[in-house]
Amino acid sequence: MPKNGTKYIIKIFSSGTDDARVEDWVIKFVNCKATKKVFGSCDYKKKEIHIYNRLKNVNRLSTLIHEIIHASAPFLLEESVVALEKSIIQVFKKEINNDEHS
Repeated sequence: MPKNGTKYIIKIFSSGTDDARVEDWVIKFVNCKATKKVFGSCDYKKKEIHIYNRLKNVNRLSTLIHEIIHASAPFLLEESVVALEKSIIQVFKKEINNDEHS
């Protein structure tokens, strides 16, 4: 698990209603008490994604995917972001299971 304060800088393709661009975003793993439904956050002004450190394995990956989708497509409704996240994470879970049983 990344230590508190670990940062990664990634390039995210972001599209709005009128434009598209590639921007540098910072991913930070932070000590924060997650609620039952919130495990990360996306700060559009600072171009930062925060992932709560207490998450492990698939939950951390799922939250990271979720927040990257928000950063890439800020116009999407939460329901659409969740649907995309679930679709993507299903593929990862299948691949992980295939690797473990090979």
